[in-house]
Amino acid sequence: MSTELIPAQSQEVAIVVTEEQKELVKRTVAPDATEQELQLYFYDCSRRGVHPLDKLLHFTKRKGKYTPITSIDLFRMRADATGVHIGTDEPIYHGQPGTQDFAAMVRVHKLVAGQKATFTGTARWSEYYPGDGDIGFMWRKMKHLMLGKCAEALALRKAFPAQLHGLYVQEEMDQAEAKPTEKAALPAFRSASPAQALQAAAQELAGEPVDVTVEDTSVPPPF
Repeated sequence: MSTELIPAQSQEVAIVVTEEQKELVKRTVAPDATEQELQLYFYDCSRRGVHPLDKLLHFTKRKGKYTPITSIDLFRMRADATGVHIGTDEPIYHGQPGTQDFAAMVRVHKLVAGQKATFTGTARWSEYYPGDGDIGFMWRKMKHLMLGKCAEALALRKAFPAQLHGLYVQEEMDQAEAKPTEKAALPAFRSASPAQALQAAAQELAGEPVDVTVEDTSVPPPF
């Protein structure tokens, strides 16, 4: 007996998963999946035209819910299969790598009604870098590559929404897995009055309690 995955309409060859392969997927690819989540995963593989063991569509859970994650390779394959993808430019980078103003931009070109159309995706380090923990290791090691993948995924999804809607590459989702970093004293400075903020800053520099007098020169409101 086998479990046949009904392919998407754009696929010419049906993808078949045998019972033996299904058990292998349950043990290796999706070991923590419930039976319902496993069926959803098989359905997603079916409509994307990939075999679960090809490792092009990954089974992941985020906040306890099944979330399919893919690689940039599947994005490129799906764009190429449309026959109207006419090129993806190399990423263009701005800013100092690893800083908050670091950004990557990718342009994807597509034939629309016989005319060349360009779709742009811009990814910013401040939005995608997952932090200084273990999850950010590859980001610190390959800053350009990781941010470039995010920008390319954004551009490809804009250009080919029918083929890529609802799909995200791993690099885009790393930031969602990162634990919130503690920003010491930042909330206090934001909510404190100017006098309190100045006193806190002086105390931080001195390493001991410091008395600071601030003259209030603000003009009271006329009511």
